[in-house]
Amino acid sequence: MTLACPECGAPAPRGAVAGRAYACPGCGNPVLPTEREARAPAAAAAPPPVESGRRRRTVGLALAAFFVLGAAYVGVYELLTAESKRELAELERIHGADVVTAPPPGARPAADDPAALRAWNATRDRYEVRTRHETLTSRTGWFFRGMLAAFAAQTLLTAWLAVKALRAPSPRR
Repeated sequence: MTLACPECGAPAPRGAVAGRAYACPGCGNPVLPTEREARAPAAAAAPPPVESGRRRRTVGLALAAFFVLGAAYVGVYELLTAESKRELAELERIHGADVVTAPPPGARPAADDPAALRAWNATRDRYEVRTRHETLTSRTGWFFRGMLAAFAAQTLLTAWLAVKALRAPSPRR
C-alpha cells in the first residue's frame, strides 16, 4: 500500500492513513489511499491537432453570422428609412423629378407688385420642397453610412473571433 499521490507522486502528509482522503500537498487533488501500487505521474499529453471538421464548423458559423447580421442590418436600414423614402417618392410624384434643381427664391419683391410676389412665393415654395428633399436624402444617406459602419465593425469582430477560435487549442475529451 502507498499513501503517495497517484497523479504527481508527492508523499502523503503526516498522519495520512489508508481509507481516509487527504488533499495532495503537491497538486491539490484529493487522494484516497488504497491497496494498489502507486503509478508514475502521467506525462502531459500534447494537444491534438485541430480537426478539419472543427475548422469547417467555425468558418461555417462565421459565415452564417455574417449573412444573418447582414440581413438584419439591411432590414433595420429599410425600416428606419421607409418613411423618408415614401415621402421622397411623394415629393417627386407631386412636384416632378426636377425639384432637386429648384433655384433659391432670391430677394423678396416689393408688396406693391402682386404678380412678382406670386412668382416669388411659387419659387420659394418649390425651393422649400427642394430643401425638404435634400434633408430626406441626407437622412437616408446618414442611416446608410451608419449601418454600413456598424456592419463593417460587426464583420471585423466576427472575423477576429473566428480566427481566434481557429487558433485556440482543442479542448481535451
